[in-house]
Amino acid sequence: MAQHEYLHLFIEESFEHLQNVQQHLLSLEQEEDVMLHIEEIFRSAHTLKGMAATMEYKTITELTHTMENVLDGLRKEELSLQPAMIDVLFQSADALEAMVRDIERGEENDHDVSTLVLQLEQMTKQPAASMEAAVTASLDIDYFPFERTVIEQAVTTGLNVYEITVMFEASAVLKAVRAFMVVQKLDEYGEMVKSIPSAEEIENDQFDQSITLVYVTDASVGTLQNEVERISEIERVTVQPVQLAKAQSKQEHSQKEKKQGEKVELTKTVRINTDRMELLMNLFEEFVIERGQLEQVAHTIGHPDLTSSVDRIKRTSSQLQEVILSMRMMTVERVFNRFPSMIRKLSKELGKDIVIDISGQDTELDRSIIDEIGDPLVHLLRNAIDHGIETPNLRKQIGKPEKGRVTLEAYHRGNHVYIDISDDGAGINRERVMKKAIENNLISESDAESRSDFDLFQLLFAPGFSTAKEVTDVSGRGVGLDVVKQTFEQLGGKIIIQSEEGKGSTFSIQLPLTLSIMDVLLIQCEEEIYGIPTSQLIETAIAPLEDKIVMQGQVMLQYRGQIIPVIELKEAFQIPAHSLGDEQAQFEDTFTSYLIVKHNKKAAAISVDQFIGQQDVVIKPLGKRLSTVQGISGATILGDGTIAFIMDAVQLLEERGR
Repeated sequence: MAQHEYLHLFIEESFEHLQNVQQHLLSLEQEEDVMLHIEEIFRSAHTLKGMAATMEYKTITELTHTMENVLDGLRKEELSLQPAMIDVLFQSADALEAMVRDIERGEENDHDVSTLVLQLEQMTKQPAASMEAAVTASLDIDYFPFERTVIEQAVTTGLNVYEITVMFEASAVLKAVRAFMVVQKLDEYGEMVKSIPSAEEIENDQFDQSITLVYVTDASVGTLQNEVERISEIERVTVQPVQLAKAQSKQEHSQKEKKQGEKVELTKTVRINTDRMELLMNLFEEFVIERGQLEQVAHTIGHPDLTSSVDRIKRTSSQLQEVILSMRMMTVERVFNRFPSMIRKLSKELGKDIVIDISGQDTELDRSIIDEIGDPLVHLLRNAIDHGIETPNLRKQIGKPEKGRVTLEAYHRGNHVYIDISDDGAGINRERVMKKAIENNLISESDAESRSDFDLFQLLFAPGFSTAKEVTDVSGRGVGLDVVKQTFEQLGGKIIIQSEEGKGSTFSIQLPLTLSIMDVLLIQCEEEIYGIPTSQLIETAIAPLEDKIVMQGQVMLQYRGQIIPVIELKEAFQIPAHSLGDEQAQFEDTFTSYLIVKHNKKAAAISVDQFIGQQDVVIKPLGKRLSTVQGISGATILGDGTIAFIMDAVQLLEERGR
């Protein structure tokens, strides 16, 4: 039975290793630094095998073990790399990912991998290279500059330098102890220059069935081989002279290793269960609410010592907030890494030649958002490949490169993260969209002609809307974009489409950095209180009534030499009027308070009654009924128990056509 206390750790690390496998398999196809990529894939497969064996997942263990045999043959140059081999390794990685996802969902993971295992086993039986090549094969060691210097000086003074590879028996117990005995014995005959894996990894038993040690010695090959072979549980010992030509590693890789070797400070990490992180966040959210109430009490009492203590609490809690939020942040690389393999597979299925360009993988998002965006992004990418990118023959006919291109980009701007998915395919056919929209009674014929391409294309997110000429297994049955939009909106984000027929399409997604705590400016309108995220604000302004003018039926404001549109918040949210105090009434007869907000790289104004102040608040999602209210993205509970709605100024302006 699987050890459930380690299940979360197994799933998390398995996905990391599988992403590493797929990433290096893709690089392997480019035929650059082949041995480096094989070594990385081997290490991940070996680690995954060990974890699966510990958790008693026999099918995963069997498949990774067979993969490991093939990869071990490749890295020892006993097997030659073939395109078919890469395909089967990709299929194996996909099968492993499917099994781990089943485990994550609590389902059976016992897939039938017999065909893959058989294919891999047959690959291990392919004829090896020539005997000469087999004799001289080794790990293609890259040496640091100082190691090459030691080797050169040793040879110059007449000493021998050997690569000694020790293969332990498969049944060997405590390999680390045997490895230590090997090192101890060889130290009697010379000085170690290098070990693969590192001495620390050997000590921690973090290696497969073999180790390679490089020694400077005056002993002969036979002496060293005989001494090591006397140690029990060793299957084979190979001793080879190090050649100077071989020791001259590639300059770029040497520089990289040198930089890695010069790193002294290590970053220590610890894995935290997500449930504990959520509990910590919930407790801190409650603390923020209590802090707000304490601030109000301190302001009311006005005692200097109490006010000073509250200020210190506020500063400390702000720092604590930054730390907690940073702990929740993850890079989008976790999601993006799965796409190159998927696109490679779909390209082969559809007979298309497609390359994907990915940038911004280090962009960070709240983990709760990261966990939700994977499937919608997959759907958008599959649509781009299936319906967007043309076949190579068609692209050639219309003067495009035969290789299609999909671009996936993430970037940070203000308090939001943006993800753009673009393709250089056929784009969206306006006439087809218009016809389908009229058929679905989404717009009238008279309205259709006057709509811009941008407005018309947003109708693709309507439920059941599809312009696909035929249903395919790749992109589904004509539904899904409405669900994609709904998913992003539930996360506090939005998605838009831009397209030019014949040139391609772009889906732009805007997401909040975090869903939990936000810096807002509180304002009052009549007797109601609202908050607006400070990230949406340019500034606040108080302007005399004469600065407000009406142009073509639209209320406008003269602001810093510009004429900008105005939204009356009372009108937008239909806030009932109440009698004002004399002081407030006198103020409103002379001045108006405005929120100056960003909109489409321009400014717009929202009129309010008065500003209350800036505050960190805990954002709570709205229920299903209230979530449809345009211009409201959430709610918060203030220190005195008052509920304040959080405005989305961008959505409010778009809804009112500004």
